[in-house]
Amino acid sequence: KYLQQGNIYINDQAKLIIRNSELAMDRGDLATIHVYIFVSENASLEIENSLIFPRSGLVCVWNHGNVSITDSPTSIHYFDMSRGAKLTMINSEMV
Repeated sequence: KYLQQGNIYINDQAKLIIRNSELAMDRGDLATIHVYIFVSENASLEIENSLIFPRSGLVCVWNHGNVSITDSPTSIHYFDMSRGAKLTMINSEMV
């Protein structure tokens, strides 16, 4: 179980893997109701068998790279797909 306060930035060639975990996201010091996971071009996010949910506010993903969500009942409120971005979603859900 993890608590993230503020946005997550996955830049350049980076890869973030969230596997067999519970990730609560909180706005922290952000003055907005949204908390974001930003996936840059050439970066990737893999969510496997995990729960991602807001502690307060709404979880959003801004995808410019590659995202894979497998066997994960996420509470992602908004998912933005930029030109050239890829999403693979298997046996998972968003709100």
